[in-house]
Amino acid sequence: MLGQALGCNAIAGIEEGVLALCEDGTRIDQTGCQGSSEGSGGAGGEGGDPSCRSCPGDCPLPWQWKSPTTGSCYLHHGDSVDWSNAREQCVELGADLAALSSAEEFWFVASVVTGDVWIGGTDREVEGTFAWSNGEPWGYTAWKEEKPGDQGNKQDCVMLSAAPGTAASFDDRPCGEKRGFLCEMKLPP
Repeated sequence: MLGQALGCNAIAGIEEGVLALCEDGTRIDQTGCQGSSEGSGGAGGEGGDPSCRSCPGDCPLPWQWKSPTTGSCYLHHGDSVDWSNAREQCVELGADLAALSSAEEFWFVASVVTGDVWIGGTDREVEGTFAWSNGEPWGYTAWKEEKPGDQGNKQDCVMLSAAPGTAASFDDRPCGEKRGFLCEMKLPP
């Protein structure tokens, strides 16, 4: 179920955001380390339990999760930076800030990310008209309030708020605030 998906780190009992590698350099998956003294089972989400739909699978290191609906890979950076720097760092990785353009993608990401993170939504070009930084069409929304607040044309960048014990939502914030961020990389077909 999308609402119950866990990252491989959580399944393996390793703190999220920590790169989990076996002694031989392969990724730890939900069954441990294949061919090493650390456990048995498939590495990198391949050959292991197919119920681990959020394991990286084909995603290269250091990407943490793969969406079962979009096939995109996601990476949560804990560095606190402003929205523009967050986007620059994602672009340097051959990606962009995450564009959560469907309910399925939103709920998948909300199930694996904790806290407040920058995503790719912005209305910097036209106030009140949001767009995804990667060019995907804006359609699905999950605003914290019925609609974004903006507070005097100062809140132009979108964060995903996914604090434990609360309903996940979008919130528009000043772009200069510093927080972690979520990159999304599309895999070639």
